[in-house]
Amino acid sequence: PNQEMLEAYTALGYIAGKTSKIRLGTIVTGVSYRHPGLLVNQVTTLDVLSGGRAYFGIGAAWFEQEHLGLGVPFPPLKERFERLEETLQIAHQMFSGNEGPYEGKYYQLANPMLYPPAIQKPHPMIVVGGSGEQKTLKLVAKYADACNIFDGPDLPHKLEVLRGHCADVGRP
Repeated sequence: PNQEMLEAYTALGYIAGKTSKIRLGTIVTGVSYRHPGLLVNQVTTLDVLSGGRAYFGIGAAWFEQEHLGLGVPFPPLKERFERLEETLQIAHQMFSGNEGPYEGKYYQLANPMLYPPAIQKPHPMIVVGGSGEQKTLKLVAKYADACNIFDGPDLPHKLEVLRGHCADVGRP
């Protein structure tokens, strides 16, 4: 908890202004730290201002001590995963230009507009962090372009599980 850690999107904006080639994004933004509409807008702003170099890293959040220390609510795990799925749905809707209302269990967006739109088409790469076989990898298969899985002896198995989930939803 005492490691130096700058706020991600402020730091990424600064880095975008100082560089011209590197990809910009978080490996994982905990779903509980930002409202989905604002988070998608932040990533899109980063994409526009960097000339199309942003990616959207998102996960269910895990660091309870940081949440409590900063006064951010830390919902139970089940709720965090439900919020993660809603956030991924909202991201896809906003990136597609669909401004129709979003009515979820946790989030309601009356008019999820995104102006200007992201430069990358169809959208900045979506990365879901985590390797849970029953929830996280299913969300990767359904909504993401990439995932953040730690290397280890179980990596081949995790990738095989992911391949199965992708086959189930008809995605590579």
